[in-house]
Amino acid sequence: MAEAIAFWVSSIVALASALGVIAAKRVIYSVVSLIVCLSAVAVLYVLLYAPFLAVVQIILYAGGIAVLTLFAVTAALQKGDLPLENVNRINLWALTLVILGAPFLFYLVTSIKWPTASEMANQITNIAQVIIPESEGERILKEFPNLSLIGDALTRTYVLPFEIVGLILLAVMVGVILMLRPATEEETAE
Repeated sequence: MAEAIAFWVSSIVALASALGVIAAKRVIYSVVSLIVCLSAVAVLYVLLYAPFLAVVQIILYAGGIAVLTLFAVTAALQKGDLPLENVNRINLWALTLVILGAPFLFYLVTSIKWPTASEMANQITNIAQVIIPESEGERILKEFPNLSLIGDALTRTYVLPFEIVGLILLAVMVGVILMLRPATEEETAE
């Protein structure tokens, strides 16, 4: 019962804050709504028994990208390069598409037989036993149901994309710092 309540509360918070991202009058409020939305999605990951994804969601998205966006928006507001008000206007075609598409999506979601958590755990166990030798696989699954597998994949299979994302975030931070530094006399003379 508590899981159902937590699911519905975090789902409503995620949907409301996602609407707040596009409906907020001020850019700052949009970014704060994005942080709330990403945090609510992290709660949903916890309810799905995916603690690693929840931690990644908080650290990388809510803690990194959204805060970086908030920093960039604040910096742009200080320089006067960004308007305070959002210029979002609801497009009539987009609104019509959403109104017509919502019943179809509702039908799809309710007609699919979704697997339970135990069925998904069995599927993950079966996949892990194929990839990893049985004795090692049983040890990993008993100690860390999914964290070891994900960590192993990040440090072996997906090292290059993982490092590229780190370099991109570093480049964004350097760009923001360069954008915020005061102009020198030579730059103002030109």
